[in-house]
Amino acid sequence: MNTSQIKKYKPGPAGEDYNQYDRNIQYSVDHWNNFFLSQDVPPPKALDPNLVKAMMYVESKCGYYRPKDRYSGWPDVMQVANPANGTIYVLRNVRNPNKPNDDNTENEIVNGKPVPLSYPEAGADHPEDSIHWGVRWLYHKAQTNIEKKDKTYKRKWKTWKDAVAVYNSEKINKLYAEEVFGIYQKGADRGHRVWSVLLFAFLIGLGSIIGLNKKDEIMAAVTRAIPVNNPQIVTLAWYPYPGLNCSYDNVEDCSYTIGSNSSNMWTVILKNGRYDFPGSLQNYNYKKDGPLSVSLKESVNEELNSQGDQNKVVILDITDGITHWSNMIVISQESFNLHQQIANYVFDDGDTVDKVRIDKNIITVGAMIGGQYEIQRFKL
Repeated sequence: MNTSQIKKYKPGPAGEDYNQYDRNIQYSVDHWNNFFLSQDVPPPKALDPNLVKAMMYVESKCGYYRPKDRYSGWPDVMQVANPANGTIYVLRNVRNPNKPNDDNTENEIVNGKPVPLSYPEAGADHPEDSIHWGVRWLYHKAQTNIEKKDKTYKRKWKTWKDAVAVYNSEKINKLYAEEVFGIYQKGADRGHRVWSVLLFAFLIGLGSIIGLNKKDEIMAAVTRAIPVNNPQIVTLAWYPYPGLNCSYDNVEDCSYTIGSNSSNMWTVILKNGRYDFPGSLQNYNYKKDGPLSVSLKESVNEELNSQGDQNKVVILDITDGITHWSNMIVISQESFNLHQQIANYVFDDGDTVDKVRIDKNIITVGAMIGGQYEIQRFKL
């Protein structure tokens, strides 16, 4: 199952893994998208799994919200069985014991006829069940039944934002929808970034050459090169890369995660500002063996986030023996002794950085881009 389209969230303050249910989200969204898109009057736009993930984050912090004095966010990560809203009884088409006089039957229009919503098996005893039925419930809330003059019915679809606004309430909850869409569209949770804007995360393999951190795979958000003469300030993708294994003041002897726009990423260990491929050059192959050499060109130290945290920007020159290009690494000083690589801007093959500076939280780079000198700007 391909979950690469689902944005990867940063770990929580206590190391919470907000990405652990991505496969379950993808499975359930694919299932119900296929179910409804094959019907007459399908939704004009399929449900995006990233929207479901944003909802799960708001509903339960992806299962990590577990208060002792109220309904827990785990295992019911989508809160479909929360007794406060009665959703599970509507899904099962049974009476709500808290409202025994209410008829819980709700209909959807299929082929012009009302069909009762009825899933006796619906439940939320496991996170994957909660996700599956939460997606189904969102699809239900996205529909409006309209009776025509001839007493037949038609289905009308709401926007997904309007559906989210009534997900856990009969009344329209615009504040809830805005909170969900703030995370879904901007990665913003009340000022805290849960993912980085404009960029994406994808699976990349780590090589097995000497001097690399060996892992089967890592998730890395890598900022790819943009066209020349682009006036925008590029927002760099944030990701907790493998450890640097060096002191904050010593950028010459660190483990950097680097790569190109057409390759895997590699974690190389620099010594005295340089890495050289340690094997035989007779059968050397970049895509299999990693870079031929990596050298530290420049580093600058300045604040990038207006919160007093110090950052370093490190420029690395990389070659595969044929082509040279640059990677721009951003390092964050989390505390006096703790720091990590949090971003990597990968320049196109043949494009190399000449100068870099930081001013007013903006990184300005002068580089040879496509054979001509260009100025590009970046921010976190």
